[in-house]
Amino acid sequence: MLNRDIIQNTGFHNTVTDGQVTGFQLELRNPNYRGIASSLVDGVAVTVGGHTWSHEETSVVLEGREFDLPALRSSTGHRWNLTETMTVKVPLPGGLPAGVHAVAVDVRLRAPYFPIEFQPNITHAERRAMAAERDATD
Repeated sequence: MLNRDIIQNTGFHNTVTDGQVTGFQLELRNPNYRGIASSLVDGVAVTVGGHTWSHEETSVVLEGREFDLPALRSSTGHRWNLTETMTVKVPLPGGLPAGVHAVAVDVRLRAPYFPIEFQPNITHAERRAMAAERDATD
């Protein structure tokens, strides 16, 4: 079940690739009033502990597929449905320490019916979140 907040209270933990902690991830609720095609998601900027990763540095997972920003912009056949979360992956060698962190996101969405000069629509959200303990052995 989705939380009311855009930044969900589950899914915030380090990511492991080939036995190495390579970053962290968090789950977001769609801030739009309806589902949106993946090509209209223009990335997510993430700030944790005063450090910001731009929308060009992060990747997202929709419908089980990971997209960087160029892949998102050219994607077809994938959606961010209103009732599903989107995983945002952030590169950070060694990951985050377990504990409570101040987390902020800027979710960038485009609308095909708005002129380009008014895009993207950026939704900002903040919360304190508990990073679950997860290391390279998980």
